[in-house]
Amino acid sequence: MMHVLIALNGSRLKKAVLNSAYALCAHLKCRIDILVVEARDEVPEALARFLERLQGACVDFRLVRAVGRMSPAVLDYARRHRGVDLILIDTLKSWDKGVPIHSLKQPVGVLASIAAV
Repeated sequence: MMHVLIALNGSRLKKAVLNSAYALCAHLKCRIDILVVEARDEVPEALARFLERLQGACVDFRLVRAVGRMSPAVLDYARRHRGVDLILIDTLKSWDKGVPIHSLKQPVGVLASIAAV
């Protein structure tokens, strides 16, 4: 079974990106880990609604939260979970410019690009 990591910046959640993530999750038959990177403890309302929609669609997902910046959090998660086959990040604006995205071994997609199509 395919294993997908969706990485979201909890302080910049966009409705269009969450809708794209939902559409992908609802149609993919795979294990999905949702990594939310943020600096606060509360769950943003948009994220709570997104997770409720996933549950309603019987999507197999696991929510993981990290504090700090997107790039180090995704790199760390991908190294610790070698079974991840694909990584989807919310937007390139969340990625640190000093960290090459090709340092990840897995293919990487950008949800904001899908939302714009």
